[in-house]
Amino acid sequence: MVRNKGITLIALVITIIVLLILAGVSIATLTGENGILHQAQRAKEETKIATVEEQRQLAMSEAAMNLENTEYKGVPIPAGFAPTRIEGENTIEDGLVIVDAKGNEFVWIPCDKNEVEETYIKANELSSKWPSYDYNKTTGWVNPEEQIAAGKASIENYGGFYIGRYEAGIPSEASFYPTEEKKDYIRTADLNSGRDVTEENGKALKPVSKKNNPSWNFITQEHAKKVSEKMYEGSSSVNSYLIDSNAWNYICKYIFETKGTKIEDSSEYGNYLDNKKTNYEEIRGWFAKHGNGVWASNYEYGNVPLNFVPRGNRENNNRLELATGICDDFKLYNIYDMAGNMLEWITETVSWSSTGSEKKNYGVLRGGCFLDYGSTSPVTNSSGNTEVLACAVQIGFRCVLYLRPC
Repeated sequence: MVRNKGITLIALVITIIVLLILAGVSIATLTGENGILHQAQRAKEETKIATVEEQRQLAMSEAAMNLENTEYKGVPIPAGFAPTRIEGENTIEDGLVIVDAKGNEFVWIPCDKNEVEETYIKANELSSKWPSYDYNKTTGWVNPEEQIAAGKASIENYGGFYIGRYEAGIPSEASFYPTEEKKDYIRTADLNSGRDVTEENGKALKPVSKKNNPSWNFITQEHAKKVSEKMYEGSSSVNSYLIDSNAWNYICKYIFETKGTKIEDSSEYGNYLDNKKTNYEEIRGWFAKHGNGVWASNYEYGNVPLNFVPRGNRENNNRLELATGICDDFKLYNIYDMAGNMLEWITETVSWSSTGSEKKNYGVLRGGCFLDYGSTSPVTNSSGNTEVLACAVQIGFRCVLYLRPC
């Protein structure tokens, strides 16, 4: 009798099932959330982040040892600073970044040193192009003469100036700097007064320009000027100031716009109510949620909540102030948050009065904030109807560095 030595249909089916199970396990092992491929990609990203952070730390060490003005790729590097040399930050075309020994970062703004007067004339002309207040009511646009002279000298001698990469942040030594331990205090504190200071315990408070640092809001224009000037007080290489309209206008018109950016509608690259591009669910870091009006009597710090959607009217609770630099969507030419997040004081003031009322001095605010719409309060926005001694949750500031002549 001849026996059939082939496999039976049942055995074949069982073999196929086992192979499918093994294949499924193999695929899951490779591609699942904790799979080999996913872990390899995550390890690659973490290695890249660690490498970038190591480069930044090395640059900070170099800055601490840099005792004289130097040059990098044709860009002047002032004493006390060093280029980060990080890919994407190390060319004029991308926006060259420098850092000091404490980690404060600034971006180089190139100008034509042979057209200093022309640069400032053009910038001043734009001040009347972009006011959102009634310009005819003003009786004077006051420019700080000493600061303008320093700006012109920086351009004439070095071909540009530096702008704070981030909105001015709260220094970590300040009593109002948010930490996990102070969250309950910060949530209930009277924030309308606690932050409008220039020193604590007899020591000057100096703003920072650092990634993922809470912005310094609730500060008047007067105090924003003072703390900005103290940031590098005593430096032999730079003068620090609150940013002026000339620098702001120049960056908008001759840096952002030449890069192809829409400068009169910033809804796609700012922290605004009508931002439809940014996936807020992927943002992690410090935030402040304002759930009870713009005066923020309910002011809660923490990590950005899951499933957060910022869009809608001011009446809902989806109004989120973000730590500056927290999202790359809000970056132009390596400068973060000039559109959205905070309205920013500049140095200029105007003086005007409504019919029959007393004349008052008003500080000028630029850009928009997280309570605004980027389509109506873009990066070019200019507003001169906030009193110089006012402070609010949506108002912050930014520093500019002008290089001192050798």
